[in-house]
Amino acid sequence: MHLVADPTGLLALELQRLLSSGEQITDFIAEDLAQTFLPKVRLHDQIRDAGDQLSQELATVSRVIQTAQHNQ
Repeated sequence: MHLVADPTGLLALELQRLLSSGEQITDFIAEDLAQTFLPKVRLHDQIRDAGDQLSQELATVSRVIQTAQHNQ
């Protein structure tokens, strides 16, 4: 969709370069292109990472509270 919406954009130009050089677009290359050129993908990854960190922090706090309750 991004390519259709902006056929002269940086993503389109990079795809044209890859294809004209005979490069096969693999899953790895497609993921790299998405990470580089599509900000929503980067934002999604950042949100997921922040959620993971928050979950870890909450688990730690929960353990500390449980330990404190058992030591009373």
